[in-house]
Amino acid sequence: MTVAAEQPASASLATAKHSALDFLLSTMQSPFTTQQQPGMQSGQFGSPSMQQVQGQMTGGLERMRDWLQNWIQNTADTLRVYVNQYPPLAAFLFTLLVLSAVPVSVYVVFALVTSAIFLTIALVSFSLVEGFILLTSGGILMAILGGIGLFTTIGFAVISSIYLGYRGFSFLASNVWQAGGQIGGQMKEAAQRMQQPGGYQSGLGGSSGLGGISGSVGASGGATSS
Repeated sequence: MTVAAEQPASASLATAKHSALDFLLSTMQSPFTTQQQPGMQSGQFGSPSMQQVQGQMTGGLERMRDWLQNWIQNTADTLRVYVNQYPPLAAFLFTLLVLSAVPVSVYVVFALVTSAIFLTIALVSFSLVEGFILLTSGGILMAILGGIGLFTTIGFAVISSIYLGYRGFSFLASNVWQAGGQIGGQMKEAAQRMQQPGGYQSGLGGSSGLGGISGSVGASGGATSS
């Protein structure tokens, strides 16, 4: 009975050792193994691509996972053999698990409760601090926007007043220029009439023309003043 029970245990231990050695050897050899690329076949050596590196990492992780699974399975099989062979060992492990369940459960509950409490306090504190910072920065932002709006309004008022003054001056200058042109034309016509024969009579007759000129000057002046 003892020999039959020890044979599976020794076989599982040997299997675990062989799997561990295989994993270590494959891990040590994997960085030095490179895949042959088309450029390397023609005599050109290049650095490994990202896909090759990812493939090597993925292969290493898969080998590690397989090794861990085999090691856990072999350890569980070995432990099961010894537990079945030695009943006191089974009683010891069962008692250890039962007595350890209460402290472990208390520790897990304590960790969860304290984590929830401190996370709540941290969230509340974070909310208060973040709210105060946002309110302060919002007030500063409103002050800056108010200053920008006031500066823009003053600048627009100055520019509008300058524009309106320019338009008024242009309108006044155009009216004065038109009135001066009309007066100059009428005076030129009066001078031409006085230079003609009988210009004195025409000049006397043209007094009405001078009166008309003065009237037009008065009219243009009234338009200008308005």
